[in-house]
Amino acid sequence: MSLRHKILWSIIAVLLILLVVLSFFMSIISLQRFIEIEEKTIERNLERLQYLIEEELNHLTVHARNYAVWDQTYNYIHSPTESYLIENFSDTNLESLNLNWMALLGLEGKIIFGRHNMLEHDTIDSTTDFLKYDLTFGLNFEKKSAAGILSFSHYPMLFASHVILNSQREGPVRGSLMVGRYLTTEKLQAISKQLQLNIKMQTLNKHFNSSNFEDAWQQLQQQHKTRLVKSLSAKEAAGYLLLHDINQQPSLIFEIIFPREIYQQGLINVYYISGAIIITGIFFIVILLLLIDKLILSRLTELSQSMSDISLEPKQLQVLKTDDYGDELTQLTITINNMLLSLHDNHQRLKHNETRLKTAQRIAHVGHWEWNLHRDEHYWSEELFNLLKLSPKKDEINQHLFLKHIPISEQEMVQFTFTKTIETGQANELEHHIIDAQGQTRIFHTRIECINGFNTSHHHVIATIQYQFFQSRIIILFK
Repeated sequence: MSLRHKILWSIIAVLLILLVVLSFFMSIISLQRFIEIEEKTIERNLERLQYLIEEELNHLTVHARNYAVWDQTYNYIHSPTESYLIENFSDTNLESLNLNWMALLGLEGKIIFGRHNMLEHDTIDSTTDFLKYDLTFGLNFEKKSAAGILSFSHYPMLFASHVILNSQREGPVRGSLMVGRYLTTEKLQAISKQLQLNIKMQTLNKHFNSSNFEDAWQQLQQQHKTRLVKSLSAKEAAGYLLLHDINQQPSLIFEIIFPREIYQQGLINVYYISGAIIITGIFFIVILLLLIDKLILSRLTELSQSMSDISLEPKQLQVLKTDDYGDELTQLTITINNMLLSLHDNHQRLKHNETRLKTAQRIAHVGHWEWNLHRDEHYWSEELFNLLKLSPKKDEINQHLFLKHIPISEQEMVQFTFTKTIETGQANELEHHIIDAQGQTRIFHTRIECINGFNTSHHHVIATIQYQFFQSRIIILFK
């Protein structure tokens, strides 16, 4: 894989990791923030609903107080008259006050008079006489007034009562006056229209209308809360409000369904930001690759090409072209140029020494050969070819070629000396004859040595051969 590809895939991998990390934090932080805003919005609407119910109870309390703290009512309890009932407890009067019932109770809790009126078109079960209910439920004469919810079998009722006093708010107390308003379907629709919310209601003395109410009731019990916000789906969320009756027992659960517009907007924002990150990342990759290519890769390619074209020959010696960036690559080029100059000088000295060695061998009639036993590679010096009257270009050199030029009577001795040197690792010398390619026989002195030990898996044999009285030498190198 090329350096360009490595850099490209590395940047893509880093970008993908960055996207995953950013998406994770976006979903946790940003999207969670939208969810919190959504929950707060639902909470505020639940507060609006609860406030409206409390306002309804306050209005009922005002109606109850207006009738209870009044001389005519106070006197009626002591001396009942028909005119008082006709004037104040008629159906018309209840309709004008938007009440479903009114009742007067004595101190013993007995109903002195009561009036029931259904103002809406909803039907109640067969028993419509409010007198059959225990209307003393929840009354408290010591606090003068009371308000809350009464859970009946058909509809829940908003209830308020006030002790009966004279117009100067003085006693003694002669009983209590109670008023009530049913939370019927039409009343709930009116509240929904007023608040512009989709409101449903569930009484806890009946079977649950849906599993949502049942799940919400269980969670409200577990969390000991009166409000609950939960997600129904990716498009809908619901808020639940639990109200207690006048005895502080759970009575009603209201459900408000909300479209998850805030959450959807949060998702859109996450998608937009993720898309912006991807586009920015792609732009970043392109720009970064262009910069890397211009500042590093193209210069490295040019440097590599220049290095491959360099020769150490005197007339062809070249140095690398430096640039004006003045950075590490420029310094590397300068260092390579210095190294090339040093190598050129060393190469020239080496060639000069090699020339002198060849001259010395030619004058002294000394040749040498090398044999890599592991690779079975052979090398003969130029003077050895001259001594044997052979051509380096025509003759394939090997150990058999050397033994071929030794008289048959001496071949066993020479082979034995080679083998002994390899096995023992000790240097050996011998004199033997060599018959060159022109048939001339001459005496040579040979020395064989083992430098790196013996019986190893990697070793060399180097032999030096001296014509007549000159010394020949064989060096065995083991790797």
